[in-house]
Amino acid sequence: MSLPRKRGLTEQAATTAVDQACRMQRLPTIRSQFPEIALGTEAAMAGFRVKYVLATKLVNELVEAADEKQLTKTIARYGRVDLLCIDELGYMELDRRGAELLFQVLTEREEKNSVAIASNESFSGWTKTFTDPRLCAAIVDRLTFGGNIVETGTDSYRLATTRARAEHQAIA
Repeated sequence: MSLPRKRGLTEQAATTAVDQACRMQRLPTIRSQFPEIALGTEAAMAGFRVKYVLATKLVNELVEAADEKQLTKTIARYGRVDLLCIDELGYMELDRRGAELLFQVLTEREEKNSVAIASNESFSGWTKTFTDPRLCAAIVDRLTFGGNIVETGTDSYRLATTRARAEHQAIA
């Protein structure tokens, strides 16, 4: 079973879905900063298999699996979950091998199961993460074809929280 893909979902509808997921979990601040967590939580509550992983951890696991001749099993395992949430894509440059292995996971999931990616970079900035321009274009193509893009802004959640706490302490 896979998550149904909703073609033509507007950004407003996607935001509403994230809002609903956050209200159910009583997590009002997560919506704007961590939509992949809210969507993953909602999907898990609906009975779907969800896996959350940091991008660097996923790539490291894939490299280790390849070295141990377990890559096919590892890619298949990531291919079986209904929703794969990959966080922090764009924070670190991936070497060619790691980027190629990540591409294999995305290809395995293409048009079968859903992927939610959280990144602090716009697609144009992904050339710093994926240094091979053709591979970068292919990954963006895989992720955006029939997908929905929800931009949540570029403000740092941690910085805003720290500032709010400092202001609250100054008032008190």
